[in-house]
Amino acid sequence: MYLVDPNSSEFVTAAVKGLRESDVFIYDGHSGLGGYLEVGRLFGNRRQTLPTDKYQIFFFNGCSTFSYYNFDFLELKKTAADPQGTKNLEILNTTTQAFFLLGPGNAAFLIRNLL
Repeated sequence: MYLVDPNSSEFVTAAVKGLRESDVFIYDGHSGLGGYLEVGRLFGNRRQTLPTDKYQIFFFNGCSTFSYYNFDFLELKKTAADPQGTKNLEILNTTTQAFFLLGPGNAAFLIRNLL
């Protein structure tokens, strides 16, 4: 678990490592109007940046993350056998505002049920 300023390079490094290596990646914070976890910011122009043979779950808990953090991540999982990028990636998002008071409980609920 990291508590990092999302405007920092340390955040980008930690997020990229987590997105590439984790089975379950949980982000709980501001959506930054889509800027904090924007694929171009994190990965640049590299086409294939997520493991396509690894099943992963991403939970983006912040205001309106469905609008921002969705299809770009599926794009990074696409292969010839999985042209939608959905075979090895589940994305859980919020559709409206997310209250910080509820974030830890939401993450705990997900982890508890995955275990």
